[in-house]
Amino acid sequence: VNWYNASITVTSATVDGNAATILVQGRNGSFNTALIGYYSAGGLASGKTVTATFSASPTVRTIGGMSFLDVDPTTPVSSTTGPTNGTAAAWATASATLAAGGAMVAQAMKDGFSASSNTPAAGVTECFDVSTDDTGNTLCYRIEASSGSYTVGGTWNNAFTNVNVGAVLAPAAGGGPTNYDGTSALSATD
Repeated sequence: VNWYNASITVTSATVDGNAATILVQGRNGSFNTALIGYYSAGGLASGKTVTATFSASPTVRTIGGMSFLDVDPTTPVSSTTGPTNGTAAAWATASATLAAGGAMVAQAMKDGFSASSNTPAAGVTECFDVSTDDTGNTLCYRIEASSGSYTVGGTWNNAFTNVNVGAVLAPAAGGGPTNYDGTSALSATD
């Protein structure tokens, strides 16, 4: 979830009316981003409605989602990072430890005063990249076969105020590596 306002926060979230967890929120000036988590055995089927409730009505907001398979059902999110604030074109989450087969997801927003786009860093895959009302919004991830310390990031097409947050997804025991199942969606409102 991304939105523009200096004081508004996400207060709750649901997936098809079922409570979801606000994993982490971040702000840099009036630019805000948050990651929301929801565990569903077998991944999240397309056509589900993801809703974020704000403390007041922001003027610009985007909400997007993606689904992963083979995530630990007991502790699907092992850690979060951020917020990480910046003003340069290059951005990255704080470093986090991934287990072998784990994934890291990052949500980022930037000011642009013009059309914005993101190029993901090496080893990072972009789920979506959208420019709304002169802000850039991207959702990216990486899946790693080896355990270690990793970041998720990219480079915006221009340097302005930006903020990002990240979450580490733990792989299921005995399963294969965490897998992005190809389900994603995006909604933007100016």
